[in-house]
Amino acid sequence: MSFLQKGLEQNQLSLSTDLLVKTVELLDGLPGWLTMFGYYYTAKPSNYSDAVNKTLGEALKIVSNETDSIGKLARGWLTHLKLLTELSIGNKSFTELLSVSGQSTNSALSKHLDMLQRLNYIEKRPEDGRYEITDPIMAELLKRKITRQ
Repeated sequence: MSFLQKGLEQNQLSLSTDLLVKTVELLDGLPGWLTMFGYYYTAKPSNYSDAVNKTLGEALKIVSNETDSIGKLARGWLTHLKLLTELSIGNKSFTELLSVSGQSTNSALSKHLDMLQRLNYIEKRPEDGRYEITDPIMAELLKRKITRQ
């Protein structure tokens, strides 16, 4: 939040604490997305919504291109993508993911989940052991792809 706030101050701009929090949560606090938002917001400082929409639009394009590129190179990516798509709908337990993943064994699913965790796409929540997508941009991209199908 301070990163975004300082960047805006350098351009003699500010946002309310509520909008700062909302923006950081929406963009997962990632400096690259926050910098992009700052660029769009400083281009038209009076329009917060336009800056958010432009940032999300660009971020979704970038993440989409990255996932398409990974899909061409990474072994097992179709299964990873299937798991990520399920998680974009909502957090799931190992058992729930096993039933929708098409994996025939626990160890096969574990390997996919471990890889997604190492790539920082997902995390296992300590409070209930359910898996969730860590990047809200990725989750939004997958939700949009589901909607288009």
